[in-house]
Amino acid sequence: DHTVGCVINPAVDSDQFTLAGLADDQVRINVLSTTTHMDPLLEVRSPTGAVVDTASCTNYGCSFSLNMILAETGTYLLTLRDEGVNEAGAYTMQVEKVLPPPNSQRVDYDSEVSDSISPSTDIDHYHFNAAAGTSIRLNARSTSTHMDPTFEVRDPNGALVLDGAVDGAGCTNF
Repeated sequence: DHTVGCVINPAVDSDQFTLAGLADDQVRINVLSTTTHMDPLLEVRSPTGAVVDTASCTNYGCSFSLNMILAETGTYLLTLRDEGVNEAGAYTMQVEKVLPPPNSQRVDYDSEVSDSISPSTDIDHYHFNAAAGTSIRLNARSTSTHMDPTFEVRDPNGALVLDGAVDGAGCTNF
């Protein structure tokens, strides 16, 4: 899920969200500042109330991703505010379950997938089946100017095998 129209105003304001998760779920929280000078700071608290992680960035259009493996089952508290508590502004936040992947679309060899990223913090999940030791070529191409998609390939246990990026409207082979 993602937020729409969230604003920190006044500058001392904070927004809070909850995330229900299971132990060993891998989640990614993407945050994008959409206001000049708004410096988002995200704090994540465990179901017991302990701070388990924080992340932030500075300047208009800054963004960050926070990758976490949830240590326990329960409801986590996400608090977002301006880092210096001195500027108001808007942001977008997206929480995605990376593993196990939700609603993953299968891609077969020699097939093409076309999709879009919306909002800009979105993540799309795909999977393919392969035998151990199989070599593959992954071709990725951005069809939008200034869109620089990134991707990750993970093994069946979730370990990162490959990550890459495509330069806007270009094509890259991996």
